[in-house]
Amino acid sequence: MKSSKKTVITMIAMLLLIIPTVAFMGSSNATVQAAKTSSKGMLTLNYNSYFYGKNGKRLKTYKGSKRNTFVAKGKKVKYMGNPEQTTELKKHYFAKYTPQSGNTYYWLPYKNINGHDYYRVGKNAYIRADNIGSIDGETMYYRGTTYVTGKNDSHTYDSDMNENDDVVKKGQKVAVDKLVSVEEEDIDTQFYYKIAGKDEYIYGGEADYEYNVTPRQNLEVTDFKSPTKAQLIFNKDADVYTINGTKKDHPYRTTTKGAEATADELLYIWLPDEQKSELFYHLPNVKSYVNSIKKDEYIGEGFVKASDVDVDNDVKLKPVNTEKEAEAGAITASSDDKKELQSLINDEQTVKAGDPYKLSESYLRVSYDQALDAAKQTNASSKASIAEVKQAAWLLDKAAKSLNGAKVQVTYLNKITNREATKIEELVSAATGDWATFVNHNTKLISFDDDNVQHTLNIADYATQAPEPARKKSKTDNESSLYPEDLKKDATLRKYNKLINYDQSKTVLVAKRNTKVYRDVTKQNPNIYMNVNKVKLAPSKTTLKKGDNIGYYVNPVVKIKGKYYFLVAEKKVYYVPAQNVKRDNFAKSPRYKKYKAELDRISKSFTKNSRAMDVTAKVNTYDYLEDPYGEINLHPDSKFKKGQVMSIGDPKIVKVNGRYYFAETLRSIFADTDGYAVRAADVKPSVRSKKLYSASKK
Repeated sequence: MKSSKKTVITMIAMLLLIIPTVAFMGSSNATVQAAKTSSKGMLTLNYNSYFYGKNGKRLKTYKGSKRNTFVAKGKKVKYMGNPEQTTELKKHYFAKYTPQSGNTYYWLPYKNINGHDYYRVGKNAYIRADNIGSIDGETMYYRGTTYVTGKNDSHTYDSDMNENDDVVKKGQKVAVDKLVSVEEEDIDTQFYYKIAGKDEYIYGGEADYEYNVTPRQNLEVTDFKSPTKAQLIFNKDADVYTINGTKKDHPYRTTTKGAEATADELLYIWLPDEQKSELFYHLPNVKSYVNSIKKDEYIGEGFVKASDVDVDNDVKLKPVNTEKEAEAGAITASSDDKKELQSLINDEQTVKAGDPYKLSESYLRVSYDQALDAAKQTNASSKASIAEVKQAAWLLDKAAKSLNGAKVQVTYLNKITNREATKIEELVSAATGDWATFVNHNTKLISFDDDNVQHTLNIADYATQAPEPARKKSKTDNESSLYPEDLKKDATLRKYNKLINYDQSKTVLVAKRNTKVYRDVTKQNPNIYMNVNKVKLAPSKTTLKKGDNIGYYVNPVVKIKGKYYFLVAEKKVYYVPAQNVKRDNFAKSPRYKKYKAELDRISKSFTKNSRAMDVTAKVNTYDYLEDPYGEINLHPDSKFKKGQVMSIGDPKIVKVNGRYYFAETLRSIFADTDGYAVRAADVKPSVRSKKLYSASKK
């Protein structure tokens, strides 16, 4: 896109992917139809999907057949329930448009199971909301951070839609949080996706916003024009001025007729050459459009005469000062005039030490740093005018107040749930620009920088524990390792608590002997302030065999009626007697070392945006699914025939019930929606082929 063309940037608050629907009142059994049928009462899939049960587990059979558990992309499925009109956009929603009233928003109530949203489509039958492209023929949108996959190598763009040096490569996945519609003279509308955490954009396409990239979820295009900023169009070739009323000292200080800009302030400035005050618009970042130069260049912050521009939206800014105040501000500032500015500069350490700064999106921190540097220069200048000092103080105060970082509030810092983990990962990515993910049963937070270097992050830097309700006194001696006071007084509780602090990549907890597992008959949610004093355990029908994994999400250790148990909070919540559990340090095994050496060799080819390997079946075998808790369903998902190739995104080695598997790291952007795993002994790993997609077989 050439920047010499007139651009009207209409930006878009992203509202992301999909949901709502018109209710279908009919059979309780999910029905799949071809895409050519009516869309009324139907969900249309934009990804291959499966049917799930009410516990979030994939159904083994549906309507009497295993084949019916799978639904192909483009098919339609009847849904249950009724769409509801909403004035507050939900995570998944859709819109209906009429010329009389414009868009009216709806959502179809969905159920969250293990951190994923599902629509009910039949009796004990659900389908993943993020695999739905439309409801009743209306496009589904998602409100949140998604990602796009590049179809071609393409440059990124700055906020003025000018090309940067950075390149998004074909096949690269990039997190995005907004969609931008840009209109240009004589050509079709252009679409851009905003990169999450950055003030940069990826070109989507011309008219078709999926021409250059493939979005994982649909983002709604909405008008970005801020109600607090005026959109300006220059009605003549015009000069850009400083706050002191002089023309900008820049070789290309003129902006041409027809160029556009955004203004955030209207004020009077004293013009010394003309000996009068005149009304100006403040432009946060001026772009020069000069016919005599080969390229456009930034000339920084500046001011343009109000008479040189026309306002192109409904925002009418009011002057922040008077003509007389502008004239009075033209004299040199005294030390007293600089007190407010000095006070704001003195706040630097406090601001930078606070979460609003540290956890803000990176471009907001850059804005504050730039305003601070400019303020220091103005404050140190013996020639700075009163107007210059006031403007520097206004800009610095505005930049400080724009910082919006905040920690994610969690129930327990030492027991991060999947839903909490996702919020923390999104915060890290927005604040740092690096990909972040939890590993090791949500006890370790890591990120990858632009050089694919892994960093371990302090969870407490990004999350804070919500105030816990006062613990009521009880006649029981029940305890929990979540309570510091219980750990302090009970050595046995401390011993077992140390046992669960293990490295999941090298160790698992297994049953020392065949052992019964127990259920809490009170059915408390262990992730929301579980009252350990009310826990009542009863034996279940499940028995863990000697050597079997007890689970990955093991936390906390509890003492119930004098006995100690590990609480496993996964799809099902159960308790395992602590005395029957031990660590299996499988990293010492020769087999593990063999598989680890293969993985280490292949991982040398990984990059930040491509972390996958191929595995070729050496024998007829199967692939398996991994649930959001890291548990591998040992019932085969599908056949994996000898000679077939599968790609595993962000691979890791796990040991399940005595066998080793290559598995995907879940919640990683390099892995599919469902995690896949294969038996390590049945496959030959290799560097990923560019022709394959993650977890796809060929």
